Amino acid sequence: MLRVGIDVGGTFTDLFAHDEASGITISAKVLTTVHNQAVGVMESIAAGDISLEGVEFLAHGTTTGTNALIERRGSTTALITTEGFRDVLEIMRTDRESGYDLGWEKPQPLVPRRLRFEVPERVRPDGAVETPLDEDAAVALARSLPQAVEAVAVAFIHAYANPAHEQRMLEILRRERPEIAVSLSSDVNAEYREYERTSTTVIDAYIKPVMVRYLGVLLDALTRGGLGGRPLVMQGSGGMATLDRASEKPIGTLSSGPAAGTIAAAAIGAAAGCMDIVTFDVGGTSTDVSLIHGGVPFLTAQKHVEWGVPARVPMIDVESVGAGGGSIGWIDQGGALKMGPRSAGSTPGPICYGRGGTEPTLSDALLIAGILSGTLAGGRIGLDVDAARRGVEERLCGPLGLPLERVVAGMIEIAQENMANAVRSVSIWKGLDLPSAARAAWWPARWPARSGSPPCSSRSTLATPARWAS
Repeated sequence: MLRVGIDVGGTFTDLFAHDEASGITISAKVLTTVHNQAVGVMESIAAGDISLEGVEFLAHGTTTGTNALIERRGSTTALITTEGFRDVLEIMRTDRESGYDLGWEKPQPLVPRRLRFEVPERVRPDGAVETPLDEDAAVALARSLPQAVEAVAVAFIHAYANPAHEQRMLEILRRERPEIAVSLSSDVNAEYREYERTSTTVIDAYIKPVMVRYLGVLLDALTRGGLGGRPLVMQGSGGMATLDRASEKPIGTLSSGPAAGTIAAAAIGAAAGCMDIVTFDVGGTSTDVSLIHGGVPFLTAQKHVEWGVPARVPMIDVESVGAGGGSIGWIDQGGALKMGPRSAGSTPGPICYGRGGTEPTLSDALLIAGILSGTLAGGRIGLDVDAARRGVEERLCGPLGLPLERVVAGMIEIAQENMANAVRSVSIWKGLDLPSAARAAWWPARWPARSGSPPCSSRSTLATPARWAS
């Protein structure tokens, strides 16, 4: 009887299985199939030579919803809100990403204004009805929604205090337009602050049809493969949900893969007697870092999918930076070498994969430097070091006027610094000082010996936990 975990990343799909009776473990790695992640899931099962008939438990971490959101490939979504609040997504908050950048522009709402509609109704903050829902207007609106609309977010003012109007709007939409997926703010985020609640509800609706289709295809493939039990989907909060529940509230699956890594790290750390640790998960597309204090991962009630676009749902606080094996090396307008955040992913992948990639990546640099071996995924992916050299020389060495060795070393050093910044962001930048022993371990040997702590640590000791002081 096997317990199986499958995580789909931006570049690789990884499988790990454990037979509790015999203690045998199985692992497999295949390239992620971007067009349909379910194909890669089944390929990982085949690569591990696993029979689904013998699988007792299967947990799945997916990036389907996250990718649809980040890449803006979600469904065509409409917003129905209280009369007078059509432009909440446009107004946002009064803060700015950059206070001194005159060219800064607000992010574009996931729902364009032409698909944002109002209905006469009003509920007070205490839940009392001030203006009853105009059902005739609600029915007329449901019938007039454009045929292209696949999902609707319903966010009425103060629905967290009294969801009756939203629930009635749901009944009307299901009767008039049963083919449309619907998300209610009172179900997704029953809290005050109309902008955050509306944004969160829109995000849930935006990825819902995408997730429903993917999970349906996945369940069908697993069932045809012989799986008898119900697979579970990892949640960004660190828990798991059935496929039905994940389809009802897909926003919970955001950051499901990184959250699973954090939960595993906490368990391994506890077994080793380490209760305060920083997790460090380097993948093909990103590096994911989180903080575990007292054996418990830090949680956050709100994450921004991009600046100013909040998703207010409980999640493990994972800091992700675009620094992975597929991170692309490029030259900015000032002639400086940069790494990421754009990634080559699995299609076409780094140059050394031999799958049509033309842009040099961190994996190419690591292969040239001799740090990466000649194969990946248990020998299933051969790496071409000569192609990697040619790509780096043509794309970077020539324009920079530097030798190959220096450019490769620079690519690796920049990527490492990006990863180090992710670690700092969950520790010293939040006021939690790293243990002195750990600081001594990462203090670069090229810097002169000095008394005291590294730069910036003075501000980090303000909230140093007592257990970390020894």
